[in-house]
Amino acid sequence: ATDHLESLRLLFFSIVEHVRELGRKQLDLADETEDAVALAVTDTGRAQAARLMRDVAGRLSEEAHRLDERAGGFIAAIRAA
Repeated sequence: ATDHLESLRLLFFSIVEHVRELGRKQLDLADETEDAVALAVTDTGRAQAARLMRDVAGRLSEEAHRLDERAGGFIAAIRAA
C-alpha cells in the first residue's frame, strides 16, 4: 500500500510540474506572438513579423504534438494506478 501511495504521489507531482512547464511555455509563446503583431504594424517589420509568426506556429504545432503524447502517458499511468 505504501508503494502504491508513493507512486501516486510521484505521479501527482509530475503532473503539477508538467502544468507549470506548460504555463511557462504558453507565456513565452504569447510574448513572441505580441512581438510579431507589434512588428506587423510597421512597413519594414511585416516580413520579420511573418517569419516570427511562422516560427511560433511551427513550435505551437510541435508542442501540441508533444503535449498530446505526454497526456496519453499520464492517462495511462493514472489508469494503471
